[in-house]
Amino acid sequence: MAWIGKRQVVSHIWHTKYITMKSLLLVLLASVVLPFGAVAQISVADSSAQCVAYWSKGDTMTYNVTTSKLKVKGADTTLAEQGSYTVDIIVLDSTAKSYTLVWVYRNYEFGSDNPIVQKLADMYKDMTVKVKTDEMGAMTEVVNWKELRDNSNKFYKQLLKEVKELNELPGFKAMMDQMMKNFSSKEAIESLAVADVQQFHSFHGAAYTLNEEIAGRLKVPNFLGGAPFDADVTLMMEELNVEEGNYVLRMTEAVDSEQLTQATFDYLLTMASSMGVDPPRREVLKSLENVVETAARIHESGWPLYTVQTKTVSGEGIVQIEERVIELMD
Repeated sequence: MAWIGKRQVVSHIWHTKYITMKSLLLVLLASVVLPFGAVAQISVADSSAQCVAYWSKGDTMTYNVTTSKLKVKGADTTLAEQGSYTVDIIVLDSTAKSYTLVWVYRNYEFGSDNPIVQKLADMYKDMTVKVKTDEMGAMTEVVNWKELRDNSNKFYKQLLKEVKELNELPGFKAMMDQMMKNFSSKEAIESLAVADVQQFHSFHGAAYTLNEEIAGRLKVPNFLGGAPFDADVTLMMEELNVEEGNYVLRMTEAVDSEQLTQATFDYLLTMASSMGVDPPRREVLKSLENVVETAARIHESGWPLYTVQTKTVSGEGIVQIEERVIELMD
């Protein structure tokens, strides 16, 4: 396996437009600049590592992705959904300032007790996402966002045509309208529709020191479709394996509970209106919490070996857990 496509890194990392971890690092690590001609990520002298891509045109890596959703109420745990798919990540282009990658999805399998959810999963089969990054490997844009938008709209219309009874399901249209918002614009697709791509590139573009915690507050995408949420964020390099040439990074995002609770209530009001039922009372909806933990073991070439993201949403005595694991295949 060709791990490293060495090349010079010649510009500063902080030009990304994304409302992600990079917004926090822009403030906290503004002094971090990679040296001209850098060819190694790991520094033994100061126990640090730079999460930078050293990729070459034509490089191809294949990953297995597994997803699961759990619902916990009291002592009862229910597996609501699970799925898996294979993705080939191919470096289409490599320049002094950027990389262009294509994610080719295949072998998609999805399990759910809900037949509607099973049908909706077909929308993601054989999907291709073209991504551009900066020279460090930090994601900057989804290049084929118009294709993704048009294909999702086409699928939705075809679904309603083939399964006409869906139109009669209470709240179905409101649910689908909310889902389609994730594909409605370039910004929505980049922040909400390609979560696995975002997870893959979460740590690229910065330097980290072993056991040194970075903490701050930043904006994160609102999965309900409204204004971005404030979130408290911490990140740290937990392990530095010099012999194997890799390291472990971890990030935790805790969404502002008050903002989340209000946004959820507003969404429930919209759903109640579309279904023609009485709206919920605000005092009934107690404080909600949403915590996202992302961890990754990354090779010094910039290719993640393994990354797992766990989102935990809790409130009203119910805990919902979503997990996505992206693992390099042999």
